[in-house]
Amino acid sequence: MVEQGRVDAFQTGLGSMAFLKRTVGDRYYQIGKPFGKTLYGFGFGKDNVELGEKLKKALSEVIADGTYVEPIKKWKLPVHDMSIEQPMINAVP
Repeated sequence: MVEQGRVDAFQTGLGSMAFLKRTVGDRYYQIGKPFGKTLYGFGFGKDNVELGEKLKKALSEVIADGTYVEPIKKWKLPVHDMSIEQPMINAVP
């Protein structure tokens, strides 16, 4: 809508902003730092503890070996704002 002249400014996520900067160059400018962090997760049945622990272990391994941040760095996103330090189940490490 900025391109069409319908708005002067807009709010978007870091991923979308990184894509815009890479595809259209310097036509957009980011003001300030991100408002917050949006976290996503895996869903599994609460009675399937084994699956949850396997997912948590696998995620811990890719965080530890650096694989987890590779796509974040590839797209030139801020690692701190776009990643987690450790996986958790129901907010418990």
